[in-house]
Amino acid sequence: MPIEYSIDSTRPLVKISYLGPVTKQEIVDHRRQLEEDPREVLRYDAVVDMRYGSVDLSADDIRELATTARQRAWPPSRCAFVSPYDSTFGDLRMFEQWADRGARQYRTFRTFRDACAWLGIESCDLCDDECLGPIVPTSDH
Repeated sequence: MPIEYSIDSTRPLVKISYLGPVTKQEIVDHRRQLEEDPREVLRYDAVVDMRYGSVDLSADDIRELATTARQRAWPPSRCAFVSPYDSTFGDLRMFEQWADRGARQYRTFRTFRDACAWLGIESCDLCDDECLGPIVPTSDH
């Protein structure tokens, strides 16, 4: 699956990475995986690393995914998307707007530093590359 996740139970935080182009069905499958995780990870805040991935979605797909997320009876939490790429950033901002007013708050950022600040995380261990310097994309996904 091109979506991987790990749990940092000390924070608590879900770290999600998109690897390559990700389809709507893969996102739906990933959501189901999180919902079924016995650690009840949907109550945790999340950071989604989009540096090595992209979403292969139409505007209708994004709206449907966002509407579903907004309507879910998930515990209140926050999810920070991080993408330095313009096209993915724009898609995520659309998702953020359509998912507004749900139990989970979504925000889209260009840097991990900004995402971590919004999540209230002081440590920089989520953003090893960024801590050494800014991410400079070589191409737009």
